[in-house]
Amino acid sequence: MIKIIGRKVIDLIAFRQGILFVLKEQIPNGQYKVSFYSYDLQTQSIATVTKNAYLMTKFGSAYETIVPHLEDYISCAAQRLSDGKTFIVYSSGEIGIFAENGELLFTDHATYNHSSVREAAAVGNHVWCTVPNENAIVRYNTSKKRIDMRLGERNDATFERPVFISAADKTLFVSCKNGHCVNSVSLDDFSVTKSHTFNEPVLEYFRVADSEFAVLESGIYLL
Repeated sequence: MIKIIGRKVIDLIAFRQGILFVLKEQIPNGQYKVSFYSYDLQTQSIATVTKNAYLMTKFGSAYETIVPHLEDYISCAAQRLSDGKTFIVYSSGEIGIFAENGELLFTDHATYNHSSVREAAAVGNHVWCTVPNENAIVRYNTSKKRIDMRLGERNDATFERPVFISAADKTLFVSCKNGHCVNSVSLDDFSVTKSHTFNEPVLEYFRVADSEFAVLESGIYLL
């Protein structure tokens, strides 16, 4: 594994050439500022990026219309659906669906067994979310505006506190913080296998092209 950065990031998103991440940094007067960076896979280098570049990557071309609706554009997860809409979810379970032009279409609070959903991985017009307190992942149907499938349960060790989810090649990748592992879920038959194991809690895992990234408690790594 190659350590990209050994600091805690407050947001991280993937793009075609690598990742964008956000750091909270202290400035000379003792206050803090938010800074935006990219890691480019081709050059294997870190560079600063503008706030607008970050917002465009996260929310799409309608970000100027979407962002004013958000209480915090950094702490939410955002996914673009196959029909052009954008799905937003906060750790509180608050969700929003925006039209391709940025118009707010729908808001709700999504829960499973009274526990808030978190994170998001879009597969077509469905969105898979984690439910850490229930050791489960759920599928949110954006047409019916409700959860229509669940995998895992509170007393089952399949997903040990799932805190992040991503999708690639008809597979979901679930980062299990307490299990120190990433579980892959086949979208063909929903079978679950353990694909990666670490020596510390894993907070995020995702793929960019043919590369794999993991966010552990000790930093961001290229696998």
